[in-house]
Amino acid sequence: ECFERNSEGMIKNMAIHELAILATFYGVSKETVLEIKPNHKFTSKETHNGYSDFVRVGFTVLTTSGQSVSVKADRCGGSYSEAVASVGGKATFSSRNPDSDQLKAVERRMEALPDTLPYLVAQHDEYITMKSRICSHIVQGKTGIPQGVPTIDIGVKTLELAEVITSALTPQLNAG
Repeated sequence: ECFERNSEGMIKNMAIHELAILATFYGVSKETVLEIKPNHKFTSKETHNGYSDFVRVGFTVLTTSGQSVSVKADRCGGSYSEAVASVGGKATFSSRNPDSDQLKAVERRMEALPDTLPYLVAQHDEYITMKSRICSHIVQGKTGIPQGVPTIDIGVKTLELAEVITSALTPQLNAG
């Protein structure tokens, strides 16, 4: 059921948020991608009801400016996202959402709304923050894009990046 409901593929669904961060804050785009290296040990692909997609996917993006960033997404890994920044192989920063304090609120919401998809409940606060920024911007009569709100341009760049990554990974993983 999950493969059918998310037929656009895991990279364009689950990992799209991480790719939007790469596009927004690190300038990663289809034009700046030099190489996509799959993480063969982490990645797993399956077919269900005629839909083939990743259950887990990991890859590293190397850019023309020499940046290297790795992304991992796990369909069955839980309703959270985590970022770990490493320098010289040593983790220098990490962040997890929801964190341990937010997790309690997520659990309460899940009890109250058991039929809601867990990731929607986990991202509740971010949705409220985004909607508040947009509404406040409108009420104040401001023009342009509210600070911290992604633009359509970022959305397009992110989807283009997802296409490049999916197109690069599929033959590499099918071959290996």
